[in-house]
Amino acid sequence: ISQIKLKLILVGKEGVGKSATGNTILGNKVFESKLGAKPVTETCKTGRRNWNGKEVVVIDMPDIFSPEASDTETYREISHCIVFSAPGPHALVLVTQLGRYTEEDKKTVKRVREIFGVEAMRHMIVLFTRKEDLGGDSLKAYVRNSENKNLKELIQACKYRYCAFNNKAIGTERDEQVNELMRITERMVKENGGRCYTNELYSETTKCVVETLAVRVMPEAQQLPPSTDLWRKGPVPLGQPPGQGVKGLSHWKQL
Repeated sequence: ISQIKLKLILVGKEGVGKSATGNTILGNKVFESKLGAKPVTETCKTGRRNWNGKEVVVIDMPDIFSPEASDTETYREISHCIVFSAPGPHALVLVTQLGRYTEEDKKTVKRVREIFGVEAMRHMIVLFTRKEDLGGDSLKAYVRNSENKNLKELIQACKYRYCAFNNKAIGTERDEQVNELMRITERMVKENGGRCYTNELYSETTKCVVETLAVRVMPEAQQLPPSTDLWRKGPVPLGQPPGQGVKGLSHWKQL
């Protein structure tokens, strides 16, 4: 693979160890990670490292997929994520806790597909946290013997791309976990023709950013009424047919 940069977006519900996973990948404590009633990740954050001669960019997304997340928060954080990962991520890493793949996790996957489009599944990797709970058993055996139908359907949809992290691991054990994830990522990128994931959503958001910045920096543009073309569209509820906008997430005009 010729890429000199690999971009990974971490998605998942709160409390599964998503930020800790980001820190494991980066080999350093970049993202705040602790137990608590309040979500630790409230806005998109990024970190980067060098791995095997490549720059690896990790984007830690907040739990915008929960029912409590407002539309405003959702669209704002999606726009941040897309700007950080433009022209597109190489991998969408769904973080879930070993033995705890629930209906909430299933809804998260559904929202990811609604936001990024069904083609995003070709770029998704499932990452289980709490690998230490396996004891002496293999992850492959755990997945094969699981009675969780939803989990098996997800693994199949992701072409059996999955791995597990013990986020308390250090040294060689931690490095081997990261190497496995990166090997899966590189293999997936190769299978996808060496391309990152992108769709109309990325080009549309880039256009929105340029337009919004223009409004903020040009005094005359700031005097435009709300009815002006720049502000003409608000968010369309997710799950509705994207007849007026981008495939996956119907587009918005205000960041």
